Amino acid sequence: MEQLKHWGGTWSGTGWVSSPDGTRNEFDQTESIVSKLNGTVLLIEGTGRNKGTDDIAFNALAIFTYNPEKEKYDIRSYLASGESTSAEGYIEGDIFFWSFDVSGGTVRYTLMANKTSWNEFGEFSSDGNQWYKFMEMSLSKDSVNN
Repeated sequence: MEQLKHWGGTWSGTGWVSSPDGTRNEFDQTESIVSKLNGTVLLIEGTGRNKGTDDIAFNALAIFTYNPEKEKYDIRSYLASGESTSAEGYIEGDIFFWSFDVSGGTVRYTLMANKTSWNEFGEFSSDGNQWYKFMEMSLSKDSVNN
C-alpha cells in the first residue's frame, strides 16, 4: 500500500463521460481518499456533479487493499445505485491499472497520479482487442487540506 500512499487527501477537477450512443456529459469531480487500518486499506469516495450544477451524476465508494499472495491490489467498489464490483489492480512504473468484466465485455481503467495531479481514463471492449474510451478526468490535489 506504500506505493499508493501519495493518493491520500482530497482531489478535485473535471472530466467527461460518454454513453454508448456518443452523448458526452461533462462533470466536476471530487475524490476523497483516506488511509485506514494502519495503512492497510485505502477508502476512496468519488462524487461527480453535472457540470455547473449541484446535481450528483456519479457517486462511488471503493476499498483498495493489497494481496501479497497475488502481488496485486484487490478492489471492491460500490455505486449509489446499489451496484458493486470486484476488480484486481496492479502497478507498472507510475501507472495503476484495474479491470473487471461486465455484461458484454470488459471495463478497464488507467490512472496516472503523482503528489499533485491525477489523470484517469476508462475504456470498454466487447472483444478485448478494440477499446472505446468512455470516461476521462483530470484532478489536482487540494493543497489547503492535504
